[in-house]
Amino acid sequence: MNRRSVWAGWIAILAAIVAGFGAGCEVGSPDEVVRDAGISVGGYYTNPNGNLVSRNTGAPIRAMQLRQSGEELEGIDNNNLVFRGRISSATSSSARFVLHGQTTAGTPGTMDGTIEVAGGTATMRGTWIEPSLYGVVYGVATVPTNGGGGGGGTLTITPSGTITVARNSTTTFSASGGTGSYSWSVASPALGSISGSGSTVQYVAGNVVGTQTVSVASGGQTRSTRVIQM
Repeated sequence: MNRRSVWAGWIAILAAIVAGFGAGCEVGSPDEVVRDAGISVGGYYTNPNGNLVSRNTGAPIRAMQLRQSGEELEGIDNNNLVFRGRISSATSSSARFVLHGQTTAGTPGTMDGTIEVAGGTATMRGTWIEPSLYGVVYGVATVPTNGGGGGGGTLTITPSGTITVARNSTTTFSASGGTGSYSWSVASPALGSISGSGSTVQYVAGNVVGTQTVSVASGGQTRSTRVIQM
């Protein structure tokens, strides 16, 4: 066997090894694993006594709809600006979180703090950080019941607490954890009405200023959200 044949044989063997390694260890696979965080923190966060962020540049950050996929978080504030981040150091009752986004003035802003969960209520506490400004983050939300063994049965409404909407606007409400059908109602039909049925509906605000209550009932339970219409 001449030297050229030996080299050709070695090259063929190495090519087979590399091909087998590539098939077994696929790099950059589009199928990403969503890591179970062990805690549910997704919900509509508001501060009953003020803004979600005590002070920031641009328009006030009054509330945030927080969505969770494993450890990944995405928040949409009342100004329709998107914040993204993640949770860490999670237990069944608490987790650290960080969210990065910007204000309506275009200034980068970060929320850094903790979320504590007791039953179906989550409390967000943290610090708002801009390059030259700091504020306090505080909000509460109704979240899926944590640590309940998967049995369900606790009715929740989203958004919860107190929210602010504009006249002639439409706001999506959803319910979960009920038993059987969901029945939606408003305290003051003169201020607005419910459109749709089932677990997700729309609150349609009229051209009137006032305070509304949106309620959902299911399985003998009722949950309500206070709506300030401006």
